[in-house]
Amino acid sequence: MKMSLKVLFVSVIGFWSVSASANNLGILAGVNLSSVSTNPASTNLSSSTKLTFGVYYEMKLGDWFYFEPGLQYVGAGTGFTTTTDKLSADTIAIPLLAKAKFATGSMVSPFIVAGLTPSFKIGESQTNVTSPSNFKSFNTQLTFGGGAEFEVSPGFAVEVRGLYNLGIINVGSTASFGTVTVKASGFQILGGVAFAI
Repeated sequence: MKMSLKVLFVSVIGFWSVSASANNLGILAGVNLSSVSTNPASTNLSSSTKLTFGVYYEMKLGDWFYFEPGLQYVGAGTGFTTTTDKLSADTIAIPLLAKAKFATGSMVSPFIVAGLTPSFKIGESQTNVTSPSNFKSFNTQLTFGGGAEFEVSPGFAVEVRGLYNLGIINVGSTASFGTVTVKASGFQILGGVAFAI
């Protein structure tokens, strides 16, 4: 019995050690090229460049397969081609991404990601005009993209990635948009670092 418990204890510790060494904590920052589409379509909307930053936790599930949940501040909104007015929203996003990372035998490891990103509005502003809330408090986007990690030293890497977040639900408030459907999307260009933990 004592021997069985000892073997179990050593096995659990060994599994935990391998799992922990395969996991990474990452920090990212960059820009979000935010856009809004409407149905019926509007021709006077333009993209808006906003700041984004956050963290993620990369969990290894297989030789090349990972799960990557994150927490991210994302600035969103839109501009107009016919006026200087701008709509802006501050959001907290929770990316839930599947990740495939490919070993190349060098310091560079390319990867692709795909998943779902729910987000919550924490603030909103509109220049030049005082109006009721323009956007609903919750959004969900399909996320896909890719990038590459560059190993600087064992357990430490820098990375670049590009992500496209496709809006899939109506985020326009009835008070501002009526029956018009509004979907918010964005293309993110990010850089950061990752640490083995």
